[in-house]
Amino acid sequence: MCGKFLVEWFNQFKGIKAYFRDKTEEARRYGYVREDFYGRIRQIPEMRSSQKFVQEAGARQACSMAIQGAAQQIMKKAMADMIPAYKAYRQGGVVCNPLIQIHDDLMWEVSDEIVEEFVPLLMDTMTSSIKMCVPLRCEAKVGKDWGNMEVWK
Repeated sequence: MCGKFLVEWFNQFKGIKAYFRDKTEEARRYGYVREDFYGRIRQIPEMRSSQKFVQEAGARQACSMAIQGAAQQIMKKAMADMIPAYKAYRQGGVVCNPLIQIHDDLMWEVSDEIVEEFVPLLMDTMTSSIKMCVPLRCEAKVGKDWGNMEVWK
């Protein structure tokens, strides 16, 4: 089942196999991989192991690092870009607090009176903080508590 899924996935996204091959080779050659946006480096010492299963674990790390690292950099940049906005709201006397980041989710506490303008601002910031050749998408949910949120219109 999993093998079939992977074959279909690689067939659907043709460039992924070459990307994985290139990242694995980069890790094997240099002992590290570089994340594309900001040039961060992750050491992959597993690639120098004599044990094949350790090398394979290193190859998986090499392939996912740039993807996960880029996602994290987008998130950090968007969060930083929101600082002036939430400070302005707070100076205006309304509640606007970033609460927590969980993977690629941000949770905010905002006053009811600013929800209608805050959510589109946040979504725009999240999707435009870094320019890419593919569009970034963002979904927002709103609610009085975490367990009862609904997708924003």
